[in-house]
Amino acid sequence: GNLPTTIFVSTGLFNLVEGEEELALVMGHELAHTILDHAGISLESKAAATAMQAIILAVLDPTGFLPFFYELFAIGVASDYLHLLPEKRAHESAADALGLTLAAKACYKPDKAVNFFQRLHAFEHELGADSGSGVRPWTSDHPPTPERDAAMHRAAAQAEADFRSSGCQASKRDLGRALGLGLWK
Repeated sequence: GNLPTTIFVSTGLFNLVEGEEELALVMGHELAHTILDHAGISLESKAAATAMQAIILAVLDPTGFLPFFYELFAIGVASDYLHLLPEKRAHESAADALGLTLAAKACYKPDKAVNFFQRLHAFEHELGADSGSGVRPWTSDHPPTPERDAAMHRAAAQAEADFRSSGCQASKRDLGRALGLGLWK
C-alpha cells in the first residue's frame, strides 16, 4: 500500500500528550496502521464476511420466506462480534507495538512514550468511558486501555534496545557539537 502523505492531529490529542515522545508514539501508531495495511485487510475481511452471510442466508432460507433484513442484521452483528471486532482489536495492538518501535528508531525515548496510555486511561475514566463504566471490551474495536498500557510496558525493553542501537545519542551529540550548542554530552 501507499504510505499516507498526511496524518491529522487534533487539538484534543495535543491536550492529552505530554511531550514529543508521546506524540511520536501516537503518530507511529497511526503510521503503523498503513505499514501493516490494516485498512486493506479490514476491507478483505468485511468482503469475506459479506460473502459468508450470503452463503448462510442461502442455506438457512433457500425459499426466501424469512425476512431478509432480519437475517442480514443478525448475521452481520454476529460477524462483527465474532470476527471483525476481534480483528480490529488485534490491529490496534499491532499498531501500538510497531508505533513504539517506530518512535524509538526515530530517536524518541520509549520510556517516556509509554506513559501515554496511563494518561489516556485516566482521561477515559474522567469521561466515564473506561471498562469500569460498563463498556464491555468485546463490543469495542480497541483493546481496553489498561491492557494496551501493560503491553506497552512489556514492549518497552525491546524498544529501549532499538532506541540505543539506532545511534540516536551519537546523532544528537554530533548535532549539538555542529551547532555549537553543547546541549548533548
